[in-house]
Amino acid sequence: MGTWVAEEDPKAKWFITATELKRYYDSEARSPQPYSVTDECMGEPPTEYDEGMLVAPSESGADICAVIQGLSEERLTLLFLPSGRFGFFVREEHFDE
Repeated sequence: MGTWVAEEDPKAKWFITATELKRYYDSEARSPQPYSVTDECMGEPPTEYDEGMLVAPSESGADICAVIQGLSEERLTLLFLPSGRFGFFVREEHFDE
């Protein structure tokens, strides 16, 4: 949980609560999405080295499916499926919604 800023684009922020993923771009909020950490996404299980799968369905059909490849107090690394694109995030100390 917390606020995460994309390393490659600091305008992109994810605010993760216990039940919702709220994405922002250039301080503009997108609709909050419920999320879960699961054992499978798009038919793919995580490997023994992964932390699980982040799944956030959306009404628009732009579901998020990502392998949590690394999580610490300061960093979050995701592998988005099916694109294979990595997302590298750093924790932000404070973010006003």
